[in-house]
Amino acid sequence: MDRALQGLVAQCVVQRDGDRYRMLDTLREYGRMWLTELGEARAAADRHARSFLDLARRAHDGWTGPEQVSWYHKVSDTHLD
Repeated sequence: MDRALQGLVAQCVVQRDGDRYRMLDTLREYGRMWLTELGEARAAADRHARSFLDLARRAHDGWTGPEQVSWYHKVSDTHLD
């Protein structure tokens, strides 16, 4: 685990949830407020969208092969994001 992420977990800023990490809702909203204040909300949303587009493309390539079940779980686990 990355040292910065370890620090965030130790300070209870993020919580481990299986092989993923979740941020507390109040902290997420605070971060969104600051992104808006700094004029960075659109750029952050674009990066988020690109990340999921990349996931969808990789899932499409692996969906019909021997890794189909693994890809199903990856896509299912990230659906709420």
